[in-house]
Amino acid sequence: MKNKVFIFIAALVVRLIYCFAIPNTVRLDEQRYDILSDQIIQGNYDLDVICFICAPFIPYFLAFIKLISFNYWQEIIFVLQCLLSAYLKPYINSKYALKGIFALASLA
Repeated sequence: MKNKVFIFIAALVVRLIYCFAIPNTVRLDEQRYDILSDQIIQGNYDLDVICFICAPFIPYFLAFIKLISFNYWQEIIFVLQCLLSAYLKPYINSKYALKGIFALASLA
């Protein structure tokens, strides 16, 4: 148990360092999910976007977070990503653990 707590804290620190070291740039997929979640909030549930295969849960989840958090939704998503990636670190194969941490960190 002590080992898992240490791994969680170490993974969280790596994730936070990565997120604060990389400038906050909006990537193309993030823009599309943001637009789709705004459409869902406005009542348009059509997720059919040309040249983009949409994972259906993500825009709905973002819309839900936007509804409950108003202007702080990006910070909430950031914290959730940090916690989730740090929590999942002990379950990644140890051979690929470091690669897995950086792969999860790049999702922000």
